[in-house]
Amino acid sequence: MHSTSDAPAAVESRLGDPADMTATERGHHNYALRQDLGRGRMRAVILCSSSFLSDGPRPGLQFIAQGMAREGWDVRYISAPSSLFDFPLHSKRGRFHRAWLQNRSHDPVQIEPNLREYIFRSPVPVDRRFLRYPWQVAHYRSMAPRWLREERFDLCIHDSSPALLYRPLVRAQHHILRLSDTIEGFSHFGPPVVNAFHEGLRAGAYSAAWAVTHGLLEYGRERQPNLPGVIIPNGVEVERFIPQRTAHRQPNSAVYIGSRGTWVDLELLAAAARRLPAWHFDIYGPLRPTPSTSAPNVKFHGRVPYHAVPEILSAYQVGLIPFRDVCGRLLVCERPLKFYQYLAAGLGVAATDVGGLRAGMGPWAHFGNDADHFAQAIVTSRASAAGRDQAATRRFVESHSWSSRLRDVKRSLAAFFPSAYAAAISHTVSFVPA
Repeated sequence: MHSTSDAPAAVESRLGDPADMTATERGHHNYALRQDLGRGRMRAVILCSSSFLSDGPRPGLQFIAQGMAREGWDVRYISAPSSLFDFPLHSKRGRFHRAWLQNRSHDPVQIEPNLREYIFRSPVPVDRRFLRYPWQVAHYRSMAPRWLREERFDLCIHDSSPALLYRPLVRAQHHILRLSDTIEGFSHFGPPVVNAFHEGLRAGAYSAAWAVTHGLLEYGRERQPNLPGVIIPNGVEVERFIPQRTAHRQPNSAVYIGSRGTWVDLELLAAAARRLPAWHFDIYGPLRPTPSTSAPNVKFHGRVPYHAVPEILSAYQVGLIPFRDVCGRLLVCERPLKFYQYLAAGLGVAATDVGGLRAGMGPWAHFGNDADHFAQAIVTSRASAAGRDQAATRRFVESHSWSSRLRDVKRSLAAFFPSAYAAAISHTVSFVPA
């Protein structure tokens, strides 16, 4: 076992504390839980493509893994595998070295006490260019280490990512599906990944779903009728995004930070920018300008490390969510993670009125679907943010912190492991009726 020095020193500070309590309160609250978990050493496997060792956005399963580990669970976190195709790519070479040269399938990286990350090997990358045929799945799974098949676990959790291909190998008392998105929302996943996701639901493989929205829970139940479910939305790292000092915001400034996707309407953003020539718009992420997404006052900055995002946001007045619905994907999207980040950072929010965005964000955002109305939403949201009650905003954001979400996770786990959680949880969560 390698020491915690193998993991970046920023891992701990990046993810924050999973409870809104003082250290003494937290110790008393969790003492009985740790005692019960420690006796039986409850064990969990969490399958998620994102690595703790990367500096990208943190998916919900990383916070859940960390919260469970801090309460005494023995958590084995399995991130995306590495293939030989990773070696030539600078951005993936570290993962290649960990999987192929450091044998992280068996010798994991210790992220913190009770939490270890494993990186398996795979024959080919898991995107649709390479993983295309059903017969490839058996070869993909065959490269998983024997311990994954042979050991028994109390719990297996995975999300809508290629790591779900390992789920049939895991012998766990309960399997939980973290529904943070539809599988169809990821156009780069090949048919084997999509089919495995649907097959697991049709086979009734899950004891419950932890869905980000009611729409996603219904999406799961269309495939596994009567699927027990709990709504556990994504959270926000409150202290990371609330400015620690007075923010010096650029006048007439708007920002978008996000990933590449067909649902990002950069054409609308550019058209609105042309109507606001006194403003400047900055776009961060793996997005490139095209003739239709360019404007004199729009600048593309490329990728930025996740730890730099709060500082970047503090320099702007308005955060943008220019989404468009593609194949009904946004019907299940209510509050994108960037919505919480924008609010915590003190920005106004301008968004398109598609899918569940208006229902989810409500009066905290302003909406427009064409260039004129989106431009107006940008101007209005700046004024709204300037007059916002900061204490009320902080209360709202804190109510959606990961600390709050982890309490919901704990209550859900108490429904499956009542003896372990009886001393720490006064009541269990109510599952959403099917």
